[in-house]
Amino acid sequence: MGSGLFVVLLVGAIFILPTLISTDTYRARLETELSRVMARDVSITGDIQISTFPAIQIETGAVALANAEGFKTTNFVEVEGLDAKVKLWPLLQKQVEISQIRLNSPNIWLERKADGTVNWSTANTALAQNATLSEPRAEEGFQRDGRFTDYDPALDLLSIKNGQIRFIDSAEDRDVSIRNANLDLRAPALSKPIKIDGDMTLDDLAVAIAAELASPLDFLNGDRTPFDGSVTTDLGNVEISGHFLASDALNIDAIFDLNSSDPLGMAARLPLPEHIKLPALNTVNAKGRVVNDGAEFNVTDLETNLNGNGFDVSYTGQFSSSDTRSAKGAFKVNLSDMSVVTAYLSEPVPALNALNTLNANGNLTWNGNAFDITDLVAETSGEVIDASYKGTARYERSLSADGRFDVKSPDVARLVDKLELNQPDTAALKAITATGAVKIAGESVSVTDLQAKATQGLVNGNFTGVLAFDETLSMQGSAQADIADLSALNAALPRVIPFADVAKRVSFAGDVRLANGTFSLNNTDANLTEGDVNGSYRGEIALGQAPDIAGRLTLDVPSLRTLSTKRNVTLPANTPSGSIFEALSISGQVSGVPDLLEFTSGKMSLDGLSGRGDFKLSLQTLRPTLTGKIAFSDLNLQPYMAAWSAQKPAGQIVPWSTAPINVSGLNAIDADLRISAPSIKMTRLALGDTNARLTLKNGTLESRIENSDLYGGTANGIFTVRSTDGSPSIALSADIKSVKAQELMMSMGGFDKVTGTSDLTMEITGSGKSQAAIMRTLSGKGQFTAANGQLLGVNAETLLKGIDQAITNRQLPSALGLGQTTNFSDLTGGFTASDGRVSLQTFQLQSGALFMEGGGGIDLGEQTLDIGIRPKLNSGSDVANFGVPLRFSGAFGQAKPTLDTSLLGQIAQAKARKSAVDAVKDRVGGPLGNIIGGVIGGGSNEQTEKTPSTTETPTDATAPAEETNQADDTVVPEKAEETKPEEEVLKRLNGLFGGKKRSD
Repeated sequence: MGSGLFVVLLVGAIFILPTLISTDTYRARLETELSRVMARDVSITGDIQISTFPAIQIETGAVALANAEGFKTTNFVEVEGLDAKVKLWPLLQKQVEISQIRLNSPNIWLERKADGTVNWSTANTALAQNATLSEPRAEEGFQRDGRFTDYDPALDLLSIKNGQIRFIDSAEDRDVSIRNANLDLRAPALSKPIKIDGDMTLDDLAVAIAAELASPLDFLNGDRTPFDGSVTTDLGNVEISGHFLASDALNIDAIFDLNSSDPLGMAARLPLPEHIKLPALNTVNAKGRVVNDGAEFNVTDLETNLNGNGFDVSYTGQFSSSDTRSAKGAFKVNLSDMSVVTAYLSEPVPALNALNTLNANGNLTWNGNAFDITDLVAETSGEVIDASYKGTARYERSLSADGRFDVKSPDVARLVDKLELNQPDTAALKAITATGAVKIAGESVSVTDLQAKATQGLVNGNFTGVLAFDETLSMQGSAQADIADLSALNAALPRVIPFADVAKRVSFAGDVRLANGTFSLNNTDANLTEGDVNGSYRGEIALGQAPDIAGRLTLDVPSLRTLSTKRNVTLPANTPSGSIFEALSISGQVSGVPDLLEFTSGKMSLDGLSGRGDFKLSLQTLRPTLTGKIAFSDLNLQPYMAAWSAQKPAGQIVPWSTAPINVSGLNAIDADLRISAPSIKMTRLALGDTNARLTLKNGTLESRIENSDLYGGTANGIFTVRSTDGSPSIALSADIKSVKAQELMMSMGGFDKVTGTSDLTMEITGSGKSQAAIMRTLSGKGQFTAANGQLLGVNAETLLKGIDQAITNRQLPSALGLGQTTNFSDLTGGFTASDGRVSLQTFQLQSGALFMEGGGGIDLGEQTLDIGIRPKLNSGSDVANFGVPLRFSGAFGQAKPTLDTSLLGQIAQAKARKSAVDAVKDRVGGPLGNIIGGVIGGGSNEQTEKTPSTTETPTDATAPAEETNQADDTVVPEKAEETKPEEEVLKRLNGLFGGKKRSD
């Protein structure tokens, strides 16, 4: 009964309590309790109402929580209304103890100053500063050392409905607004779990949060305290579960799990530095264990994955941050769009243009300064390249690597184009492959076990060996290369390859070495085949600081004629005398350095000609210098001379050429060559053992023959060509001694009617821009002698003795014809030349009583001649004492020998007068006879003895006697059809002095 009454009274008290308690009485106490709970000065300005059903609850109007001093706003929190549930027994004792608080539409201002001071710290409030709490100094920061355990909010629930939160961060220059915040905080006691959950809108982003701390008391005392929490948004979620470590600081050991479906949207809401640019991320996932013990911050069991447009990156391992940061784990990178990389480069890297994908995985170790990657497998591909690398890599101020690589490209030219390299020579290549082992250490790169191969291109080949690059490039290995068609390669390249139109296949094999600035080829086997110019080289080549060349060189031209046709050079045609300018072959040993080469044991052949010799080529002077000697076997030049002669129109003398002669090539090289041959055969001239020296110095070419055997005698001569102001000048000096006259004259002029031993000397010079100009400037002199010989085909003495009969009776003397000879002891002649006009002088033949003299001239420029000779008997009778004048005149190739019949008539008249004078003198006698004889004779007969002057030019000499001789037309009448005796004599003399008719 008593207990029931107590209940009834208690219930009644609850219902009548609101009418018994004055709100003004509890306003101050409520503000005091709220200030205690909030650790802030709280002021209530609105009305206060108390209700007891269904629970004891106090409702207020506007409430304000004061801000700490020094911050921008006066209040920390402003609430439109506050609902608080209070405990009954303290309330009956006029004490207010709040168990739950609900803030309706609060406005909360959170602020951090530039110095890091925050307004939500209770240490900054006046209430806290006046309390008995042992607060740390401002510079110490928050400490879990038990100093905050005196404050126990004992709040079952703090609820915020439709709250507005603004965070002003002057330290990071941020201003964050939170709207529609609905949060519930449960903190029943310091020793019990504290929980918070709710949702809000953060800059238009819906955010839900949940967190729990197992024991705030343990946390504040620095004991191990479990906790967990989560943040859920439309952009991603974060979950964390673990515990605070036993320490004074906020040290934790927790498992976290983060995932985001919109990483860029999430990053845009984070205070990231402006210079950080994120790629087009689609998703981010990360989970692991984080441990912060105060000394180190470690993340273990880390699993991350970043997926975006064109890439996928993952990392599994650990991360540590202490005095130095470090990481260790396995990574994987897959790039399907290389622009992901190029967007982060400060400068374009053209090499990335060739790549479409990159896949890499390996084990990463980072010690804060250096990155080490082991078990690295990287593969990249593009339209024109595929490459892979397996090994290790390290980066610490510089890159180092050690592994194997494999590179393939189906089209090198396109690859180079994508790399933006200006390498037009790559047009020669097509597909390449390369494999090997590479080591990189800073600026040093070495490649071993290199196997490179080029196929399907204009240049194909392979290389096996090693490469190294430090300050200089070095290499060593074996190489092979092949060019199937040099002309096709020439067409593909921007520069001209010499002889590409006449050479075809080029192949090379050998050992290659480049070291210390010297490039060497050993065991070289180079070949040029299948073309109009072929050859080979076997030996060694070294270029650079220690150059050296030693090997055997061959050159083979199957047909110079075919080669010259392709070079638009016209060569003389083949003749019945033989084929010319066909096969050419050169071979020999080459040694020396690039600027001083020696060619020894050389063999040369052209058509049927062959020789051996040694040469030396020097490039150490202003002009290249060629020296050496060559010994030919028998030289038969007849086919070549016959070919040159065959170029002339048959039966014609070609005018001298007026085309300019280019002698600029004489200044291209200097030379000193000695040439020998046991015999040299030309069209008409044959030399025996011959030694010649050819020199070319400063644009002057000199050919010198020394003591060559010539028809039983010797020949010496010098022929010189100079380049004077771009025009050629020539000089010829010859000295021929003790030769067989018949063979010499037959070979030189087709004249075989003189025998004996002869000497010939001459000196001739000339100059001009063309052949015609040179012929009009020839000047010089010469002398010919023959001794103890015979004139064949004529008995001059018998001819002269019978000339009277030939003239008066017009009957042929018997002294002409086969088997007739004229012995002589001396035959001499000489000439002088000036401006292309040659004057024959002192032509004399002496044989006992027989004497012959002659003279005349040759105009080389105009290609005409006029020469007269006159044989006579010093002790002869009749006409023989006066001699028989013969004349050779006309244009080159048309000149004919004739008897000067006009002069013969004068000789006959002189003979008649002489007979009459002798008769008068004999019959009359005395002075009278002499007077009468002088009248009949009419003067001296010396006029009839005159022959063409040796100083006369062809135009000054007596004109050819074309008219019929009228001196003695009363002698035996001639018949029209009969041959005149002088013509028959002329015919015989033509055989004597004209020789065989020349074809040219």
